[in-house]
Amino acid sequence: AVVSKNGLLFVLDRETGAPLLPVEDRPFPASDVPGEVAAATQPIPAITPPLARTSFTREDVASLPPELEAACRAWMDEHQMGEGGLYVPSHLDAVTISFPGLQGGANWGGMSYDPASGLLLVNTSDLGQVTALTASDGPLPYARGPVSGRFQLAGTRLLCQQPPWGRLTAVDARRPSVAAT
Repeated sequence: AVVSKNGLLFVLDRETGAPLLPVEDRPFPASDVPGEVAAATQPIPAITPPLARTSFTREDVASLPPELEAACRAWMDEHQMGEGGLYVPSHLDAVTISFPGLQGGANWGGMSYDPASGLLLVNTSDLGQVTALTASDGPLPYARGPVSGRFQLAGTRLLCQQPPWGRLTAVDARRPSVAAT
């Protein structure tokens, strides 16, 4: 089994790398950044559910306390942040909210397997990211814009998304379509 920062779980043959469970190539949006070519499709496990948050809508804005919700919505409106999710590319001069963000998914923790119970145990983070690309004078043509970073209010550690912000998930390797968080 392979987990990664995108929050997905792939079950592969350890010798050949071939999927042991079905994987589908699904279409995703193209990049609008000049010179950048994103793949038209990405592999998505057909049976195992995502282990981390992979999407965001305005209904997912943190609602407690009400002052946090108001401040987050005002920040999103001020910068015209677009809703994003898995494999949604960052835009040029427009802010995209991505899930999982750079600190999301399985990150460096990987997973553990208990052969006695047949359980895969995966620790994931559900932390969003806001990113905008701007023209750069540096060695690369584009850089992250000033409104880029964790999906939290500037100068605070207050996240603009509803919890949970992390999960510990058990996946029964004998029935991988069922995950308990």
